[in-house]
Amino acid sequence: DDNDDMMATFGGNMVAGYHEDAEHQVAQEQMVGFYWRLSDIPDGYKTVMIDVEIYCPQIEFYIQFFDIKMSRSGDNNDGTGNTGHTSLFPIGALANYDTFTW
Repeated sequence: DDNDDMMATFGGNMVAGYHEDAEHQVAQEQMVGFYWRLSDIPDGYKTVMIDVEIYCPQIEFYIQFFDIKMSRSGDNNDGTGNTGHTSLFPIGALANYDTFTW
């Protein structure tokens, strides 16, 4: 809703080369990933369920993650404080771009 009192805040990071093993690489190329963390949660809430969409228009990459239970409590039963995916696409997909937009 439009109530700012009920807004959760998240931070995010793009990562490259996070995994250095064959299971997560395409050929010998490093992978690009994105992870996010719950920075703030409205008073009175212990957990939030979120959906995340990641869209990279320059390379026409799109992915969705559904029903992610997140919490700042530190108890994994309440949800995670940070999550993401470190192997979304090969870093070579960005080779022709001076800048990159999520």
